[in-house]
Amino acid sequence: MKTGLSVFAAVCMASLPAVWAGSRDFKATRGDQGNVQLFVLLDDSSRSSSLGVQLPELRKFVESLPPNVEVGIGYMQNGRVAPAQAITEDHEKAAAALRLPLGTPGGNGSPYFALSDLSKHWQASQAGQRVVLMLTDGVDRYYDTSEVDDPYVDEAIHDAKQNGVTVYSIYLSGAGLYGLGGRQRLFAQSRLNQVSEETGGHAYFQGLSDPVSIAPFLTDFRNRLERQ
Repeated sequence: MKTGLSVFAAVCMASLPAVWAGSRDFKATRGDQGNVQLFVLLDDSSRSSSLGVQLPELRKFVESLPPNVEVGIGYMQNGRVAPAQAITEDHEKAAAALRLPLGTPGGNGSPYFALSDLSKHWQASQAGQRVVLMLTDGVDRYYDTSEVDDPYVDEAIHDAKQNGVTVYSIYLSGAGLYGLGGRQRLFAQSRLNQVSEETGGHAYFQGLSDPVSIAPFLTDFRNRLERQ
């Protein structure tokens, strides 16, 4: 487990552009060593003005996923994942389920609670890679934003690793708490970086603001999926 200091330092030094089946279980219909089961999670409390511009890129990405990738869409709400589309082989159907977040202040509370929720209820009938892509600012409303180390982050990492989930994230501002200074934003990014690094994924961000386009991040993410 990394210390808070080492995680904070890693973020400071990071290079820029660096089924729900009526139950609490996310079920995948099939899977083998060559298949990937992907859940795209959006923070439903996000009020990022850029997401309206980014959403078409995200839809295009989902539609273009290779045949061996099954995909589901979910929204992080009140520490849980609300499904918009169960895991499916129909990429166009999944892409159509994407919408803008509701933008309700505090509507998510903690992306790490939501990640734990998904990890613990994600069931696969056979072996296969499980991957999450979160779009969030990484702010945890249930823990001190001035502290790097967060026990809820540690729990999310534990639950993801225990259930074989690799976590990727794209940082988008506008969720969580308003009025955050640069230090608190760096802490939030460090938490996203810690979760991704310790589960074998990658965290994408461009400084402390929203990226002009998430297309380069999605291209890199797809390349990584193809190497899973």
